[in-house]
Amino acid sequence: MTPVTQSVPAKKPMEQVLAEAFAVTDALVLQSERAPAIKLAVKALLVVRGALHPKLFVKGDFNPYPAINKYIRASNHETLAGMVDDALRNISPEFVTLQALGEGAAALYADSKVENQAVTILKEETIPVVLLMKSLYQKARGTDEADPTQTKETL
Repeated sequence: MTPVTQSVPAKKPMEQVLAEAFAVTDALVLQSERAPAIKLAVKALLVVRGALHPKLFVKGDFNPYPAINKYIRASNHETLAGMVDDALRNISPEFVTLQALGEGAAALYADSKVENQAVTILKEETIPVVLLMKSLYQKARGTDEADPTQTKETL
């Protein structure tokens, strides 16, 4: 019997991961009048996920998704930018990577009806949106530091 070898995915730079995740988010076919707001909410969560300090993942036991869910839901801010800032200050204070800026961050400052809908969606339906973001992020990255089944060699 020949041992099964797993191919180790190449580690992508965060800019590429986020660009791919944003592109997949834009390409989502959602059957809802709230589709633009859902996509914007997912992008906001991707910005949070992309801006987390890598040191949080060193021990291999940090799962960012419950923390993102907790702090987004607990945020008192009424804008996406405020919610993202609040979550980052609670999860990963004093650290925002340059990769988290750009297309995703710019969309947070839309100040429009879509932004207001996205804030409402994040406050009322946080868990499903976080799960959607997690799936898109993991597909774009090819792996995820939060997965305890993966060894540090694959990261």
